[in-house]
Amino acid sequence: GLSGELNFYKKLPRKKGMGNSKISVKPKLVKLSSLNIFKNKTIVIINTAEPKEKITIKLPKKNIFTVDATKIALDILGKNIVNTVILGSFAKITSLVTLESLKRAIEEKFGEKSKELVEKNIKAIEIAYSL
Repeated sequence: GLSGELNFYKKLPRKKGMGNSKISVKPKLVKLSSLNIFKNKTIVIINTAEPKEKITIKLPKKNIFTVDATKIALDILGKNIVNTVILGSFAKITSLVTLESLKRAIEEKFGEKSKELVEKNIKAIEIAYSL
């Protein structure tokens, strides 16, 4: 199975019918084996090129999602900064935030810095959202 480390996700408020939602804000590395403590309603998004069938954690496969955030970030942003990519996946998987709200947040965060930076980050979330 898959071994190694991944970004741990910050807890968000619960939405009816969902377990704990997590999103990468300030990444903290944890071993995959430690994910076995999560409950069955937890959704995990793992930054990997591996398919979820190769992930060996004790959660239903329907709760495990993989995205090659590193590849998307390197291809689009030119840097291994995966948070924006993970946000795109998170929005698609959970519906807790919309793609449009993420785009607005990116414009607010990076708008004064560079139009190119805004466009690249929006493209990165759109690619992850489309997967």
